[in-house]
Amino acid sequence: MPIACYKKLLDIQPTLADLQEMSPKMAKSLDFISKCEDANLEETLYQTFTVEFDRFGESVCHELVPEGHEVFVSQENKAEYIYLLIDYVFNQQCEE
Repeated sequence: MPIACYKKLLDIQPTLADLQEMSPKMAKSLDFISKCEDANLEETLYQTFTVEFDRFGESVCHELVPEGHEVFVSQENKAEYIYLLIDYVFNQQCEE
């Protein structure tokens, strides 16, 4: 069983390392964002506080914060984005 499952049972917040085990591609992208020092990160990524996924053949967009489609990931908020996305994957996505 993945470590993240044990953490969930113990009410411990999963980390980027736990995401690596479940979704290496997503973890690699988030690792890039966390290490990126580009002052123009907002323009480079053009990523908002949303996550898109496929639900039974339909593309669904989930906002990580209210009005997340208008909030771009920047140097100032990238840690929050990473935290919220990991939280969504391990905690909220299962509930939807």
